[in-house]
Amino acid sequence: MPTDGHDGEGDYWDLVQKAQTIVPAAVGDVDMEASRLVMSLNRAMRVVIYDLEVQTLKPLGVTDSAFRLLFVLWTSGSLSPHRLARLSGMPRPTVSSLTSALRKAGLVERRGDPADGRAAMLELTKQGEDVISEAFLAHNRREAEWASVLTPIERSLLTMLLEKLMAGRHGIGAVERS
Repeated sequence: MPTDGHDGEGDYWDLVQKAQTIVPAAVGDVDMEASRLVMSLNRAMRVVIYDLEVQTLKPLGVTDSAFRLLFVLWTSGSLSPHRLARLSGMPRPTVSSLTSALRKAGLVERRGDPADGRAAMLELTKQGEDVISEAFLAHNRREAEWASVLTPIERSLLTMLLEKLMAGRHGIGAVERS
């Protein structure tokens, strides 16, 4: 079982372990294996994202949310704000606020949509491309450090299982940001 590096008081993983006994006793027939899976995914995601942000993005003056938007624009090209929100997995009001800040910083520009005069398109500026390139290189080096904890087979298996989990989301009626 992983540890959070704290001695004596117990850590998050101790809490997960305790929950395996306490929750079924309190509420009856529950799928604690599913609960442990989701709690572990949630914790791992939060720890990795926080570490990546602090270790690689913060020194460059970039937040994780800004990195996500810049990365989507970098890899997808010019997008409508609606499509940018969908691809980045962020709510539209957050994307609107963030793109406003990124525009002021000179990283993103807003242009009219040639196909629809009322619509807007967002794209990276040259400065935005430079920032996301530098941020991605630092981010990817840290991603490689995280991935090095696993063997190549474990990496492939974990990726395959996560992709399978996401592919099954429609079959269970998962709710996603739109």
